[in-house]
Amino acid sequence: MRSYQMMRNDPYMTNMGKQGLKIKMGRRGLKVKEWAWEIMENFNLSMHIMVSDNWSSNGHE
Repeated sequence: MRSYQMMRNDPYMTNMGKQGLKIKMGRRGLKVKEWAWEIMENFNLSMHIMVSDNWSSNGHE
């Protein structure tokens, strides 16, 4: 699992995701785009949950 610092760096993770989406969209079209966005939304949600849990356990260091 990534360190807390990596997970906290949200814009970087989002940019990586968008670059991946562009590649998939270019190769496979709309069906993959819709699927990929669903995956990314779930991924972003889980990232936020993990960050929140870390903030709680770390006492907002």
